[in-house]
Amino acid sequence: FGGHAIGGRTNDLFLLDLSSWQWTQPATAGTAPSPRQASAICMGHGNMLFIHGGRNNFVLEDLHVLDFVSKTWTEISCVGRMPPPRHSHLLCVHKDHLYLFGGLDELGAQSFSMYRLAVPAGENYSTAKPEWVEWESELPYNKCRTCTFFQGALSVYQLGSNTLGRVNDEDVEKGLVYFDVFKTARLEGLRARQLDEEELKPKNAKRMRVQHTVNIASKMPRSFNSHSAQEAKVLAYVQDFQRIFEELYPHRRQLYLLPKNECGIPKFVCSTLRPTQLSYTELYDLDGCCAFVADFLAYEALEEPLHPPEHLPSPMSVLGWQAGDCFDMSVVLCSLLIGVGYNAFVVVGYGPPAVTFNDQT
Repeated sequence: FGGHAIGGRTNDLFLLDLSSWQWTQPATAGTAPSPRQASAICMGHGNMLFIHGGRNNFVLEDLHVLDFVSKTWTEISCVGRMPPPRHSHLLCVHKDHLYLFGGLDELGAQSFSMYRLAVPAGENYSTAKPEWVEWESELPYNKCRTCTFFQGALSVYQLGSNTLGRVNDEDVEKGLVYFDVFKTARLEGLRARQLDEEELKPKNAKRMRVQHTVNIASKMPRSFNSHSAQEAKVLAYVQDFQRIFEELYPHRRQLYLLPKNECGIPKFVCSTLRPTQLSYTELYDLDGCCAFVADFLAYEALEEPLHPPEHLPSPMSVLGWQAGDCFDMSVVLCSLLIGVGYNAFVVVGYGPPAVTFNDQT
């Protein structure tokens, strides 16, 4: 089913007769899944073909089933904790349950989450609303692994582990190491994941982008992942200042001096402002810079409206994401203005909801 052919992505379905080795293209009823590639596919109950997610111009999260008896496609409407959009993941049916594991999310980051959905034999999927449950895979993040479902077990072959030691990223890039760890677990032995209050909150787009950047931190500039000798001295001074401030003013809000960057590394807030001069003359004055930031970046409300964000990414990442909250947009704007000679500052304060939520009605 599907894939990327010469003319683009398809949703064609072909069957191979293993006795005659002849390909056929069956006629089907119902609405077939849209053209896509890298979707997860499996057979269940002998005559049911399940297809989840994949990607076309977007990363998808829909679930479809084809009944080979009636040759009819049905899109399954699900409830519960839905798996986020993903592609290149695994799918299998085991004892009346559909299991989904891994894949790549919308930002290309590896997922190690697992989900389970009840799909009993004989179910009418045109009316049923099965519930997704996040399942515990007991596998931490490892960017170098291959996985499979086989005979009711999830098996993994990977580079290193938390127990045996992690592998140096530079050795991986150079091809100096080989897969050396095998893990397997029976699906019946795994349990529903216990989610804390933070995980039950709706997914925040900025938090997902930051998590993706943390996962690929080794590919970011070295200064994003470490501190220079000068930075280390500044950080020690700032931390000492922050400690004294908290002792003198215990009832005041903590100063926003050392937010984490997009790689999860604490950085002195002033170092995030980088004088930037682009080669576009339209950005050499105040109005041009403001119009560019307002038009190019998609505004996102703060995750906590009364608190500064946990992460303050660099202007480079914000421009790459083309989205950000008020702190991110202000840092980009100030960096551009300082780069062309303006004396610009980011001022932190509070405003009415119409301003903070960009309500222009």
